[in-house]
Amino acid sequence: MRFSKILLVVTATWILAVASSCRDIVAPPPVATISLSDNSVELVLQETEQLVPTLSDAAGNPLTRPVTWSTSAPEVATVDNGLVTARGIGAAVVTAASEGIRAEVPVSVGDGGIISPSGSIITGLGGQVALEVPSAAVTQSARIIIALPSVVLASTRLIPGSAVSLRTQAPLTQSALLTIRYNPNRILGSPESGLRLYKATATDWQPVAGSAVNVNSNIVRGRISSGGIYGIFAQASVGSVSVSPVSGGLKAGESKLFASLVKDADGNQLDGRAEVWSSSAPAVIQINATSGRATANSPGSAVITATVEEKSGSTTVLVTPGVAARIEVVRGDRQNADTSAAVAIAPAVKVTDQAGFAVAGAIVQFAAVTGNGVISPASATTDTMGMATVERWVLGRSAGPNTASATIAGGASVTFSSTATLPPPPQPPVVTPPNPPPQTPAPKLTPTTIAVFAGDGQSAPPFAAVPISPAVRVTDANGAPVRDVIVTFSIRSGGGSITRETATTDSTGVAVVGSWTLGSGGGNSLFATRTGLSGSPLIFIATATTTAPPSSSPPQSTPPPTTTGPPAGPPVSMSIYAGDGQSAGALSPVPVAPAVRVTDAAGIAVPGVIVTFSIRSGSGTISGEVATTNSLGIATIGQWTLGGVGGNSLFATRVGLSGSPLIFTATATAGVRIVTFGDSNTDAGWAGSTPPPVATSYVSVEGPYAGPYANNPTQLAGKIEAKWRAASAVSVAAVNHGISGTGTGAGRTGSGAPNAREFVGGTTRFAGEVLGASYPWSGGESGQYYPNGAVRRVAAFVPGPNDFVYVSMGTNDPILGFTAPQSAANLNWMIDQWVGAGRQIDHFILTTLPPRPATNGAIVLINQQISQIASARGIYLVDLAGRTSDDNGGTWRSSADHVGDYVHYSESVRDWIATQVVAYMLTKAPR
Repeated sequence: MRFSKILLVVTATWILAVASSCRDIVAPPPVATISLSDNSVELVLQETEQLVPTLSDAAGNPLTRPVTWSTSAPEVATVDNGLVTARGIGAAVVTAASEGIRAEVPVSVGDGGIISPSGSIITGLGGQVALEVPSAAVTQSARIIIALPSVVLASTRLIPGSAVSLRTQAPLTQSALLTIRYNPNRILGSPESGLRLYKATATDWQPVAGSAVNVNSNIVRGRISSGGIYGIFAQASVGSVSVSPVSGGLKAGESKLFASLVKDADGNQLDGRAEVWSSSAPAVIQINATSGRATANSPGSAVITATVEEKSGSTTVLVTPGVAARIEVVRGDRQNADTSAAVAIAPAVKVTDQAGFAVAGAIVQFAAVTGNGVISPASATTDTMGMATVERWVLGRSAGPNTASATIAGGASVTFSSTATLPPPPQPPVVTPPNPPPQTPAPKLTPTTIAVFAGDGQSAPPFAAVPISPAVRVTDANGAPVRDVIVTFSIRSGGGSITRETATTDSTGVAVVGSWTLGSGGGNSLFATRTGLSGSPLIFIATATTTAPPSSSPPQSTPPPTTTGPPAGPPVSMSIYAGDGQSAGALSPVPVAPAVRVTDAAGIAVPGVIVTFSIRSGSGTISGEVATTNSLGIATIGQWTLGGVGGNSLFATRVGLSGSPLIFTATATAGVRIVTFGDSNTDAGWAGSTPPPVATSYVSVEGPYAGPYANNPTQLAGKIEAKWRAASAVSVAAVNHGISGTGTGAGRTGSGAPNAREFVGGTTRFAGEVLGASYPWSGGESGQYYPNGAVRRVAAFVPGPNDFVYVSMGTNDPILGFTAPQSAANLNWMIDQWVGAGRQIDHFILTTLPPRPATNGAIVLINQQISQIASARGIYLVDLAGRTSDDNGGTWRSSADHVGDYVHYSESVRDWIATQVVAYMLTKAPR
């Protein structure tokens, strides 16, 4: 107890002592603020950052006190004595506390990595994104954060879920390879192969140059040089395609590279899209389907088209011939005429370029070179067919050779040769003396020339004789008749017969065949031959017709009076008698055959005078071009068929007569024309359903056809004309061309006729016969089927807006070894040619095919192709298969539909076709 009291006293004393001593000690100031070295911390996984705290009292004086560290999300970031370590993606708050004062800093941990100066491969977003950074891309280690962007610039082409954000601490001095993986199930309406990388800007998205897709790995890669928002874009659909150059033509033989400009629907240019190039008329312009390099093959126009992903752009290109380089004689060479008289046929030339295409607008200089003749005019300009002609060539005053030249710029020229002969002197009246002196025999003359005297260009019923027996006249070098010359006559075509095959010239130099009986309906011809004579062999043409031939005599309202007065003297003058100043439809004959009248010095008609008729202008045709005056002094041409729309003219020539040459004029009015371009079913005519054919015009696998031909009523062309005339007052002309089949590329048939796509003189057969190109186009035929050489398509024409083409072929294709797709390709080529020439596609008429045995169903396949072509291209189709068959051309419906051979259809079928064709034409052409 005592001890307790003592202890209490001592303790109290110590307390008083201590309390007394504390009056001299100052307490430390408390912590007023804590600040950290970073306001926020951004890290990638496993990255660390040291936070440094700064403690201050209320006066701002620094303090050194213990600091306690803590984190709100240890799974995101931990902190140890201020060292923050990223543990997981997300956000956390790190807190530093001392004496109750706290400081906080937000910490975000993103996906990504640290770029090393030695190079790095960073992946993120669970492997969706990878960035391959090359060495030296940064000078010191730098952080890159890969994240899903919070805001994305909207675009319908952005593949959902493919946008990523890349944020870097330092710029990249070298490009890095960015790879983004995509979900193929989220690609809709776009080819996967078209996926590309794009980068967002402030206002739009721009493509990353050179990016590419790997559809097997479902990734898109591209090189980038900075951070930003990147995404995968679907391929932009093509909105428009334009072709350049859009103007300017080509000359035949030239080439040009075409280019396309491809844009999307917003007008943005699209690069790297595959183009497919095509030409509407490959015969005019051929173009490489991938490069766009075009080569001009022949004059005309073609539409050049570039197609990119079902969008197309086009431009029309006109091909013109090259410069005039070649010149050739067309007519007017090697003639005879009296001195100081004009030759019967004026010289004419054709000018072409180096490739043989006709050149229009070329100046041709004509000149008389030897013989002191005169040629006028001295120059002429070629027409659209490259033709240039003079009005006349008057030979010199002296007998002998004359030459003339035709020259074009560049120096190419041709020469015409003719011979001037002294005209026979007037013959005095023959007076017989009471006792005539003995006659010395006349010197024997040497025959040099044979010419038609009479009997050409006639018509008669089949198996009947022509009204006038064909006759020839043989003369010597001076034009004097030569007697006792044997001439041989022989049948050339038509199957007719003659009663005398040889004849001897009489005192007038004339030799006459006994009688010429024509064969079956259609063209018949006859040879008159004398070896060694100029003009041999001569050809006489006649037509076997089932209708009475038209009268060859012109109407004579006031015929010249016949007299019993003195005989006529030598012919002196010639004048127009009938047939001038007429009009008719284009490609139609004039109503009145042109005729002239020849008289002597007293105006008395002179019979037996030969007059030559020839085309002067208009590209028409004539028959019976050599006519002889009758007892009234009248010589009449067989028939004059006008050419193209506009002026046409004709020469009538008799050398030495006043008024010669006479000129007949006529006007061809616009009408309706149609080309029938088909095989023998189209070309030939059968009466009813009985063979053999009664008419053919020109079939490529049969004999030759030498010139203008009046369509037979049994032929399709003749039926079309008849039905049109019954329905319309507008003139009509049908021009028939026969060809073997559709499967006709370059080359010739076995008989030597060119196929549809064979070029002759730079012009295909289709263009020559259907489009009237290079008129009059020649097929270059030769050989036993064409003993007279090439056939000139003198009836062809250049189609106008009222004109049509009828194409019906393919029956022969299986026999020739062609497949249905090949037949279809050739028909499409013909349609392209028609359209490429500027013609209306709804004026192209096509037919399906009748059956043909032994073709193993090939006709059915061809008909399927033909129907598809007509439907796809808007072509009018005459369903001939539906008319003749129940199984689309497999078998015949009725034996009455063919002529017994199961190949050629009967007349009733052609009549039905003509009805369909004319009914359609009436809806498209003026009536």
